[in-house]
This record gives sequence, structure tokens and C-alpha cells, in this order.
Amino acid sequence: MTVSHLWYDRNSEVCHAQSIPSTHTQRTINMFTATGPRDEAFFALMRIAILCNRAEFKLAQTHIPVLRRECTGDPSEQALLRFTELMIGDVASIRKRNPKLVEIPFNSTNKFQLSIHETDDDNDEYLLVMKGAPERIVEICSTMLVGNEEIPFDESVREDFNRAYLELGGKGERVLGFADLRLNKKDFPRGFEFNIDEAIKNKFFSLLKIILGKFPN
Repeated sequence: MTVSHLWYDRNSEVCHAQSIPSTHTQRTINMFTATGPRDEAFFALMRIAILCNRAEFKLAQTHIPVLRRECTGDPSEQALLRFTELMIGDVASIRKRNPKLVEIPFNSTNKFQLSIHETDDDNDEYLLVMKGAPERIVEICSTMLVGNEEIPFDESVREDFNRAYLELGGKGERVLGFADLRLNKKDFPRGFEFNIDEAIKNKFFSLLKIILGKFPN
């Protein structure tokens, strides 16, 4: 499986991993090293795809091209791992700097995966990240991040979402939705037992379409 399209900032982008421009890759690296301007929506999408993901590369493969590396995890998470490794690089170090505290693995009943993380951001907040069936994610979202601004998830946004979802899903390929939420550490002190079954409002970021395909040689 490979990532073929992104939908964020209310626009769709063709994004075949094997043909990502080097300038695009450098821009995303800058986002994570704080050395350049940051598109918050794209940054958030990449971070969710990295953190809300249980796939890992098997050991001793740094000499092998990313798209050919063997991974643990299910096929869609492997696709996300390879894609973010190409876009950002050194996914393992980003995960190390943003350790997981608790998670709900994906299952067919919930239709989503959720985890809560410490972060390397300069604030007193945890980060909740979530991915899953777009219709499941959208139903608990109140805002959408567009560029560097949160906007209400109103009827206009919902129409854009529905249009993109139908377009991407209509090709018979898997579509995932992504969201996150900041949690103030004062409200959730260390040792707090998170009740992750409570209804939570999240920002809806994007659709990401994953397609079946062979890896290039």
C-alpha cells in the first residue's frame, strides 16, 4: 500500500511518495526542526500520521530505500510510516521526543485509533491524536485547521469534506480522517487516569487516501 493523495486546507493534492519534490521534503523537515516557516495544517497532519501509528521499521535497514523497507504493523500504517519517513525523515526520533502515554488501538467497532502523548512543544499540554474512518472522526469535530487558522466545521466545510470524501472514496481506495486535541496538563496532572471513552471535540485535518500498489525497485 502507498499514499497517493492528501486533502488538507480544503484542497486535494496528488502525493505519490516516490516522486515527492526535494524542496517539499526540505520544507517539511524545517517544520519539525523549527528552522523555517510552518504550515500548521500540514505539520499537524504529518505529526498525527507519525504518532497515531503503531507500525515500525524492522532493524538494520537504513541502507535500503524507504519504500522497500520491511515494517511491522498493518498495511495502511506501514504506508503512513514509509510516507512520513520520506517526507520528514527519522520518524523514530520524532516519536521518541513525543512519547505515548495511553492509546486505544483501532478496532472494527470504534473505527478509530487514538493516543495521548507528551510533546516536545514549549507548552504545558498533552497532545491527543486520532485517525480512523472519516465519518467517525468528523462526527466529533467542531473545528478544522486551515493553514494556520482554526475555522468552525460548518455546513460550508462539511460540503467540501463530503465532496472530497466521495471523490477519493469513489475510486475504491481506503480513506482515513485525522484529528487532534490539546489537553492542559493542569487539568490532567501526571498519573491522571485518562477516560478516553468520553466525548471529545477534535480538529478535523485531512483525508488521506491509501492505494494498493507495488513498491518501486
